[in-house]
Amino acid sequence: TIGKSPIGAPIKELTIRSRVSYADLDLTTATGAATLEKRVKETAASSCREIKVDVPVDGWTIDRCIREATDDAMVQVNKVVADAKAKKK
Repeated sequence: TIGKSPIGAPIKELTIRSRVSYADLDLTTATGAATLEKRVKETAASSCREIKVDVPVDGWTIDRCIREATDDAMVQVNKVVADAKAKKK
């Protein structure tokens, strides 16, 4: 529990971890990197819809969930793309 709603109901934080495979992609190319980004966005959308938040808390929406999950994942995506490019040099 991370707090209480205005009516006193407990607020719980949910975390879903998903893996996105990129073993089949050449991350040194723009196409490979774009494909990984698309997979991340699709996985974030699927995971956020799986939560099924019926009563959003403090403006929490599925769109916000997707945006934040994608933003968080893109930090990792950018790192693996940069690492792949550095290894190719």
